[in-house]
Amino acid sequence: MKIGPKTIEAIGTDIQGLLNAYQNDLDKAYLAAGDDPLKISLGVKVSPKDGQLKVETSMSFTTEKVKDTKTSYVDEDQQKLFAGEDQEAA
Repeated sequence: MKIGPKTIEAIGTDIQGLLNAYQNDLDKAYLAAGDDPLKISLGVKVSPKDGQLKVETSMSFTTEKVKDTKTSYVDEDQQKLFAGEDQEAA
């Protein structure tokens, strides 16, 4: 089996289909990104399947930017302040 013109055409058609299907979402994500670039990842897997080539295309992008930070300080050697502090209340 070989990757030839039909396989390349199928890949292009599938990618175009994904982009067309998500055009509105891509536009919203682009506008929401502001000054940051919108990253669109496209993937293609080609594998043999029952005497044919199976072509699987995928697309991923982030629709909104989420940034979160949590900070904790832990002292493993700190003694308990109250007796029974690590027991649950009845």
